[in-house]
Amino acid sequence: MTERVVAVIGILLMVIAVAVVFFIGPFGMFEDPEIETLDRQCDPKGLKQAEVQSFTGNAVTNESIHVVIYPGCEDNKKDDTGSPVFVIEKNPDDNVHVKWNTSDTLEVEYPARLKIYRQLKNVTSETQV
Repeated sequence: MTERVVAVIGILLMVIAVAVVFFIGPFGMFEDPEIETLDRQCDPKGLKQAEVQSFTGNAVTNESIHVVIYPGCEDNKKDDTGSPVFVIEKNPDDNVHVKWNTSDTLEVEYPARLKIYRQLKNVTSETQV
């Protein structure tokens, strides 16, 4: 009797493993999101730039729009280690724009109905994100 129970449990575990591989795997549950740059604005002094990026979602994350600040400007970007300072839900019909009011003040325009996932009020070079 116990051999039968062990055999049935083994078969069930194999069926579950096969189901996970064939049915969940193709849906891109753990794939990295694709990133598309929607807008890029340099600050007035040309020391940094704000970039609006669209992130695709997958089975465990929602699509979102990120505003990232990079050191350097345009093609002179010093590196790709930007700091996301603003993250909002993505809606295909809505636009998000950035505008530098001064070298230290970035204005982000977005539809008020969208959910904000992250919003930093003050960012310094020491801000850890």
